[in-house]
Amino acid sequence: MIRSWRNLLLLSGLFLLVACARPSPEFSTYVKPEVDFKSFSNYRWQEMKPETRLMQASSDVLHRMIVQTVDEEMVSDGIEQSQDADLIVTYRTTVSPQKGFWQALFTREDVNPGSYSLKSDGGPSAASEERNLQKGVLVIEMRDPSGSIVWTGRASAVFSKAQPGNAVSAAKRIMEQFPPIL
Repeated sequence: MIRSWRNLLLLSGLFLLVACARPSPEFSTYVKPEVDFKSFSNYRWQEMKPETRLMQASSDVLHRMIVQTVDEEMVSDGIEQSQDADLIVTYRTTVSPQKGFWQALFTREDVNPGSYSLKSDGGPSAASEERNLQKGVLVIEMRDPSGSIVWTGRASAVFSKAQPGNAVSAAKRIMEQFPPIL
């Protein structure tokens, strides 16, 4: 009898532990293989369009924190900010599930699952599928002047509305992978 109670208590504790566990952060990158990253010497932030502003940080403080972190990491890599840039940087965040972003698969702008392309026309095609952005996702994207994605870094399950400061450590961790060593 005591053994069954002990097993029940142990099993209850295990369920409680699993229920309280947070998903571990996942980090991934996409690198366009034919790009020579040593040729990039300067960057600029992409101009905000109303539809892309919705996908950026919900607060100005969080936005400034992410931009400042990326700026610091770019400068530490010897890439200076300039209006006449050869690399265009943008980022997206979400802190709640969002549905309906169409991602073209196996195209020149194929990116990691959970991210999406600004060049999407907003609807499905034969080679696309709908992706959900997860809670606490940060995507940093770099494009060449033609608009082609050359590098994407992604972190999921890293921050929430209650812990926006974790976005800074996520941005640093993503930017550790840039420029890629090929």
